[in-house]
Amino acid sequence: MVISNPRELEKLKDRIPNLINIIRVAIVFPLMIMHILGLETGSRANLHASWTAWAFYLWLAIACWLIFFSTLNPQWQWQWQALRIPSFSAVADITMIGVLTYLFGGIDSGFGILILPFVGSSCLLSYGRYPLLYASYASILLIFNALADSNINMYPLILDAKTVTNTFVVVAGSYFVAMIASLSVRYIDRAGKLAHENHVAYRRIRGLNQIVLNRVQEAVVVINVEHQTILFNKKAKDLLPMLEIGQHTSLFDPVAILWDKTSSRTFEHYIDTPELTARIRAVPMNKKQNKLLILYIRPQSEIQAEALSVKLAALGQLTANLAHEIRNPMSAIRHADGGTLFLDEVADLPLSMQVKLLRAIQEKAVRRIGDATEQPVDVRIVCATHKNLEALVESGAFRQDLYYRLNVVSLNMPSLREMRENLKLPTPYLLYKHSHNNRPYTLSPAAQQMLLNYSYPGNFRELENILERAVALCVGYTVQIDDLQIQDVHHKPVRTETAVPVADTLPSETAAAPSRLLPFDPDTMQIQDYLDKIERDIIGQVLKQTEGNRTQAAKRLGISFRSMRYRMERLNID
Repeated sequence: MVISNPRELEKLKDRIPNLINIIRVAIVFPLMIMHILGLETGSRANLHASWTAWAFYLWLAIACWLIFFSTLNPQWQWQWQALRIPSFSAVADITMIGVLTYLFGGIDSGFGILILPFVGSSCLLSYGRYPLLYASYASILLIFNALADSNINMYPLILDAKTVTNTFVVVAGSYFVAMIASLSVRYIDRAGKLAHENHVAYRRIRGLNQIVLNRVQEAVVVINVEHQTILFNKKAKDLLPMLEIGQHTSLFDPVAILWDKTSSRTFEHYIDTPELTARIRAVPMNKKQNKLLILYIRPQSEIQAEALSVKLAALGQLTANLAHEIRNPMSAIRHADGGTLFLDEVADLPLSMQVKLLRAIQEKAVRRIGDATEQPVDVRIVCATHKNLEALVESGAFRQDLYYRLNVVSLNMPSLREMRENLKLPTPYLLYKHSHNNRPYTLSPAAQQMLLNYSYPGNFRELENILERAVALCVGYTVQIDDLQIQDVHHKPVRTETAVPVADTLPSETAAAPSRLLPFDPDTMQIQDYLDKIERDIIGQVLKQTEGNRTQAAKRLGISFRSMRYRMERLNID
């Protein structure tokens, strides 16, 4: 028997009293039923029926009392034995077996053999102490029964050989059972102490291992051959809250399958799931008794941070220990020395970069990778973000000290939907910025009203994209409402397709081509599909005439090259 945990010993010790109670009840009730039915063969039970009944009642009461207290407190019998005195229940059991043996016919009746399990249970309940005492007490009772079987009025005493043999066997068995039970208890006790020492040492080593693992910068997870998680550090728990000791994590199934194929070779695997996007380096540990797989997890954000560090290092002079050397005159901050550095979307900086930025602001100095000295810098920093930095500080996504360092002068720019009256200022500039041949574009009154009514969930960038698309789709130099292709204030599509007025610029055979098409049937097709087919045929014919020259085709159609390219992409024209 191997006991590896002190809790197993406690469970074993709790089972022993319950087992003894079961044995006690299993012996009392059959004997009591035999007495009630008159099945006993001994004459003394008939002569002393009241004694026999009282003996059964007393023993049954003791058994019920022990069962009751064992149910309330399984440890009470062990607490009693801690006083180092003989067990009351053990003495009572041996005494009752001796009395019942006498009443049921003496040692030759066979009831004396029932004393052996109670001698063993007495030694178990006494922590293996007093084995000779219990065996000797049982032997005295057995010898008394043997003498009672003989004619005690005659001298000298005459004992039957069968009686002597039965007495000797049961007495020897009592001593043997007592010694075996005593040795078993001592073995269990030593095993329990050893298990406790091993458990304490295991917890101490496990605690030290956990401290070391928590200091590792990477997330570390250890799985066994059954693909169950047996160990992980704090960073892994923060990264994957679903991790539990002894549980199977389906996220690592692809890595475990590769482990089964690669055996003892270290390998890397990239996973991209909704829970985690990371690179995993797997290191197998093959031992004789158990095989483990150590997973070093680096999330994509950390990989990007490392790439950003290398990129920033490339802006300065790199050390010669890198495989390839990339040189640039200065780093970004050193280049802004004496001027202004603009940091857009500062809220998206990772925490590692926030620490470096805070240090540069506090010390007003930077140190390039591989350089032993710091170089002072004098930089004015301007930051911009569309996120709520105060909320990010409360959630821990942005450093509070860096926030107060940057928040010296704050300018809050309202969103575009809150200042629609100012749309007239950036609109002409954006139209001119995205125009071709520097030709000025204007907005029709309907298009202006549409822009004023739009909510702009994408803010200024969406406005610029809308106008850039409108310039590309515009026929002529006046942007119509159809060219905007945006949603109204109720987010319903506003787009009315019309035929392209190119008949005047096309040859007669090309302009007459749409008339040769099938008539429009509203039951079989939609108006948009019909118009797209007409437009596709016209563009295809013009491209055929210009031998695939898009620039010439756009000029013949009277549209810009960008509009020509957009229409070809929309209509899937190669």
